[in-house]
Amino acid sequence: MFASHNTKARSAFVTAIIAALLIAFSPNLHAQSPLTVQPSTGRVGVGNTNPTETLDVTGNIKNSGTLNATGNITTSGSLSVGTTAQTGAANRFRHLNSMVSVELSASQTIADSTFTAINWDVESFDTDNLHNSTNKSRFTVALTGKYLIAGGPTFTPSSGAIITEVWINGGTTKFRLFEVAVNGTAYIPARIITIMPLSAGDYIEFYAWQNSGGNLDIFGDATNSARSTAMMAYIGE
Repeated sequence: MFASHNTKARSAFVTAIIAALLIAFSPNLHAQSPLTVQPSTGRVGVGNTNPTETLDVTGNIKNSGTLNATGNITTSGSLSVGTTAQTGAANRFRHLNSMVSVELSASQTIADSTFTAINWDVESFDTDNLHNSTNKSRFTVALTGKYLIAGGPTFTPSSGAIITEVWINGGTTKFRLFEVAVNGTAYIPARIITIMPLSAGDYIEFYAWQNSGGNLDIFGDATNSARSTAMMAYIGE
């Protein structure tokens, strides 16, 4: 029984030696894909002859299983995360780049004492299809989490009160974030900024209201500093 074990051990050792010799001395194999082992440093180079790390790979790495790391992962290039096989928390890395900024290209009329959704028609940027190009007032949430929401309309000069609200899912939940009485000749930026917890599939809209006694425009001109603007960005769980 012991002899059998010793024979197997010797056989495995001889096989390993032969494999190492083939790798080291085969010109074709070495030219195509060098494998370097540095016993003195404990470093292994794949695709290179001078490894600078414990494992130094020149070329692509394909992995079909789980890659576990207890330390940091550092990259000097871009890091791409796909979406087809990603669910739940795995999507959160990608959505840190989920943001949108929109404006009005022309003025929009707000009737007296009537809450009116603002129809944003100019996208400065939209990295994750948050803005609905059909229902232009809507921003649709792709992932449950916290969102930074900012912006609002700029009213033309008026008297009376002006209000900005953010509605969730058509008004099932409403947040009044700006309300002020005005009486002057200056443009009034009714801006808001807040952080909201939202669920995947929710949509938000900015609503404007005024009671000047007649119709009142909110300013729309993408080239003017007084323009009406809005933005939303995913910031985390």
